[in-house]
Amino acid sequence: MEITTRPSSTKKLNSTSKKQVVKINTILFNEILTAHDKAVIIAATPSSESMALSDRFEADPFAMRIAVDRNRGMLSGEIDADYINSLIEQQRETRRETIKNSTLARSLAFLQQERDDFFRRIASYA
Repeated sequence: MEITTRPSSTKKLNSTSKKQVVKINTILFNEILTAHDKAVIIAATPSSESMALSDRFEADPFAMRIAVDRNRGMLSGEIDADYINSLIEQQRETRRETIKNSTLARSLAFLQQERDDFFRRIASYA
């Protein structure tokens, strides 16, 4: 499955001169990202909430990494703490913060909350 791009919007940079136009490409993730992926991205990246309304996620580094890993077969199940921790470790080893540490921390918090909610539901049935 290929990641496809298309122009999503046009912005005028200078309306008084030659009207320079910049086209911003968005990546359509609907066929790549799972519903759970999108939930994690929205929880970890607050700016992605508006993108979720239209089912289009802009080229956010976190969303991009998940989509690329899925596309390459490196992520086949649900996103979990092990996956996020591996991203954190990769960034630590390379000393490059391609995904904000705060985004990765929020994604871990979201996954922990999901886990806690799951166990609360199970306990309520006992």
